[in-house]
Amino acid sequence: MRTSVKMSLYLIILLSTFLFSRDTYSQKLGGKVMKEEPLILIINYPYQIWSSDPTKIHLTLFKPNFKPAVGAVVKVDKKRVGKTDKNGVLIFDYKPGSNENHTLVATLKQGKKSYKVTKHFSSFSRTVSFKADKIYVYTDRGVYNPGQDILVRIIAWQLKGEYTPVPDADVQLLLQDKKGKVLSGENVKTNNFGVGATKLSLPQNMPEGDYELVVLYRKARETASIRVERFVPPVISINHNLKRYLTNTQNSLDVRVNLGYFSGGKIISSKLVFSILTADKKELYTKEYSSDKSTYIIRLNENTLNLIRKKMTLEKDYKIRLKATD
Repeated sequence: MRTSVKMSLYLIILLSTFLFSRDTYSQKLGGKVMKEEPLILIINYPYQIWSSDPTKIHLTLFKPNFKPAVGAVVKVDKKRVGKTDKNGVLIFDYKPGSNENHTLVATLKQGKKSYKVTKHFSSFSRTVSFKADKIYVYTDRGVYNPGQDILVRIIAWQLKGEYTPVPDADVQLLLQDKKGKVLSGENVKTNNFGVGATKLSLPQNMPEGDYELVVLYRKARETASIRVERFVPPVISINHNLKRYLTNTQNSLDVRVNLGYFSGGKIISSKLVFSILTADKKELYTKEYSSDKSTYIIRLNENTLNLIRKKMTLEKDYKIRLKATD
């Protein structure tokens, strides 16, 4: 059992994805060619909307220096829908009609500079008769031993006007390898809430590797990945009160470790190895303890910690390894 010890906190920065258009060229009067610089476009649009009802489309445009593209003209399918405001933002109502594929073009001219971006998007038109099936499949875990049971849950929904469950649906469930070879399968019927459940038993001689559960219902198809791997759970359980961080001003490190058997019973005698490792498993400190009791109290004083800290570097990860034998 390993416990990570960090010397400092980290800041996680989430970055957004932007769409950059390619450089294009436009023809000016007099035969001169003027290079168009790319605009940066951030847009959200619906995947499906009613063909006869408008929907809100929200977009933001920036120049290459990330300053708002103020006053950019926006057209969808060659029809002007508006201009961006002082923040480079435009929100407009849009009716998709019977078309599914659309082209958005935004242009901006400021002095001698010209900017442009083109974005193709699809908003599928929904009608009263529009219908689509959606299937979800879940397993109780991701890794199984050969011979174990896979507990599977299936949810069937239908989009027709609104989402509703599909009762009494016959859903086909297949277990196949990564090459598509079917190894097992059965039909699962959903209840009134569109939910179905079953149990697939893996053979004892199941080869290790990655597999897929595939569910099929009409035109809907969904998959869930699982892995078959022979593993043996540890005999001894280790419980501890280690903290996640070791600071450079800490005067001592006190650890309480309790050992036990997973199957029950009392440990009469045991050995415990306490190690501090680098991320690449290089040992910075190791000490072995033995006891005829199941509880260990480990204490590292300030002098010992200082010797260990001299081998450490701030803003790096370290691990503490506890290894017990009886």
